[in-house]
Amino acid sequence: MTMPLMRRRPWPRSSRVVDGERMIDGLTISFRFLSLFAVHLLTGCASTSETHLYVLNAMSPSSQTSSVEAPKRLIGVGPVIVPALLEHKQIIIRTGDNSIKLNEFHQWAAPLKESITDTLAQNLSTLLPTDIVKPYPWSAYGDMDFHVIIDIVRFETTADQTAELVLNWSVMDDKSHRLMSHGQARISRPQAGSSHADAV
Repeated sequence: MTMPLMRRRPWPRSSRVVDGERMIDGLTISFRFLSLFAVHLLTGCASTSETHLYVLNAMSPSSQTSSVEAPKRLIGVGPVIVPALLEHKQIIIRTGDNSIKLNEFHQWAAPLKESITDTLAQNLSTLLPTDIVKPYPWSAYGDMDFHVIIDIVRFETTADQTAELVLNWSVMDDKSHRLMSHGQARISRPQAGSSHADAV
């Protein structure tokens, strides 16, 4: 089905170089890996029209030997904010500037908000091996040194078979309650094929 959409004004692009530079570099790389949507396909119950479920996969852990260095920072990932449109379990295809298509037989296996949070946390853990990274909520682990707020603006495929990820990010210093850096990531990648598995 097709639904009208209201345009959402993105935040202005901006960022500042701060002492958390290594973490910010890791975030940028992590967003890029998230945009590739590595797929793990699960088949649903057999029926006339079979439903396929998809999940996000984190990047593969490094094969390098783990460092014995003590962890330097506690980093929280989240909260992740997604627009109401992405709360649908169906895979979304944008058919025009103000219209979309929801595919009833190609769906996310888990709520996208939690999937993005967990995937980003796993990616940052791989990219920052000397730090401890926990997904939101992290209250059971005590106070964080920093946490990253993610505001997803767009996470979808288009009619011309392009996967798009647009998000705003902010890095907060939990000790001083200060905004360390913020910016916007815009990533667009052509799909490998025309199937929903290629889109994911």
